[in-house]
Amino acid sequence: MGNISLNKANRLIFTNIAGMLIITGVLFFGIFQALGLYTRHGEAIALPSLKGLSVEEAAEVLGFSPATIKRSWSLAKSWLKRELETPCES
Repeated sequence: MGNISLNKANRLIFTNIAGMLIITGVLFFGIFQALGLYTRHGEAIALPSLKGLSVEEAAEVLGFSPATIKRSWSLAKSWLKRELETPCES
């Protein structure tokens, strides 16, 4: 009788560990996907300004639409404005 409950406990432990590993993997995948998205939108801002590409050229290089490049610019400008207007805490 003791072996049966020990085997059930072991299976439960391994099932929990497997579940935690799957959840952790999914979370890391989501985080890396989000970081890739932010990186691509950062490139959407950097290419026209730093490399001198037009909005259309940057969109072609990144595989975005020109509207996405313009939207990234708009979001970046509003974020920067908000950050510059926020007083620094010391």
